[in-house]
Amino acid sequence: PNVIFPSAAVTQGDAIRIYYGCADTCVSIAEGSISDIVNFVKKNSI
Repeated sequence: PNVIFPSAAVTQGDAIRIYYGCADTCVSIAEGSISDIVNFVKKNSI
């Protein structure tokens, strides 16, 4: 669970769009802020 297999990532400024496959039947997109992602990883790393 909570695992994706990204196929592409596109950045524009601080925004990132990650394209990934869904159950071998479709493609989806996740959008987020690069700075938010970096801060989350720094606070929650093991």
